[in-house]
Amino acid sequence: MLKNSLKARFEDSVLFRFLTPSEFYFVKVIPYSSREHNLYTFSMSTLVESQYNVLESKVLPIVLTGVLLVLVEFHSAEAGRRDPPTAAFLSAIFPGGGHFYLGESGKGLIYLSSELSLVGAGYCLDESLEKEPREELNFLYILALKEHELGIFTAYRNARLLSGNKKYTIPPDPSPISKLFLSPFLGNNLVSLEVYGFALIGAALAYGQWLANKPQKRFNQISDVYIMGGHLDRGRGFSTYEALLFSISLSAAVGEEAAWRGVVQTEYEESLGRVKGLVAASLMFGLSHLLNPNVANRYREGGVATAGGMYLGWLYQRNGYCLSRSIAAHFWYNILAGTTAFLLDPENNPLGIKVEFKF
Repeated sequence: MLKNSLKARFEDSVLFRFLTPSEFYFVKVIPYSSREHNLYTFSMSTLVESQYNVLESKVLPIVLTGVLLVLVEFHSAEAGRRDPPTAAFLSAIFPGGGHFYLGESGKGLIYLSSELSLVGAGYCLDESLEKEPREELNFLYILALKEHELGIFTAYRNARLLSGNKKYTIPPDPSPISKLFLSPFLGNNLVSLEVYGFALIGAALAYGQWLANKPQKRFNQISDVYIMGGHLDRGRGFSTYEALLFSISLSAAVGEEAAWRGVVQTEYEESLGRVKGLVAASLMFGLSHLLNPNVANRYREGGVATAGGMYLGWLYQRNGYCLSRSIAAHFWYNILAGTTAFLLDPENNPLGIKVEFKF
């Protein structure tokens, strides 16, 4: 009853009207029943865009609506009751909302302040980004989005830990956030075929894309690189590109694996079973990439993401529902794919960086 009223308040709220599918994130709430418990499973479909416009008449209603919903839910909840899907839902609609709901005000404030700071800094950076011939991705917006996904997971996981994982069969990953971010660089992950084999597939796909397009302009023909308003030569431009790719890949690997595997896949598996849950979560992960308006071949991207989600979800299962191995595989896939793409076809690099050539 509590979740039904909360869902109704959300759908009737100003937030639901201001938040469109092409901006920042959207949340789809799917009710289901099982013999043991009734929950809501969340499909967070993240649409990575370079221009979210979240500060243009939208931040204030989002913040106010989020604060009111958190307060209403907090005061109407039964004493000691902290439901994991509700914690995830509140963090999805409002930065840190799930942590406030759990009584973790310090963590909630950290997520709220850091996400708003990243979005504010990204808004300031927007003016210096290149818009032609392609729109340069605002990496600060992306970092904010991935931190938001991580906040959904940590609220959900903490709620499960506080309840003793009651009514769940899948164990939550208790790893501290610092360990999750170090996952790609741990020795056991670096030497794992499960990790570097998947990363090599990313490089191979980028190479296949180059063969299909046959671009005429090569890396050694670059004269100038324009990044965040800066004018750099080829060497410094490539180094800066790699630094941006590193930060985006790491935040994406941690945030997406935490949200998609740690929350979405877990909920689907609890409801549908191990195999059907993996397939359902992977299809939703592919759909989130299919709906990305900044990808040239969205159907190809959606198909690759679905297959990748199946593999990463299988890694999550295989490693006892610990996120470390899937995070490492995801990170190195992004790094090798993004680097290969820039070296072979710099003009159509995945970050939208403007590149000029000697001839």
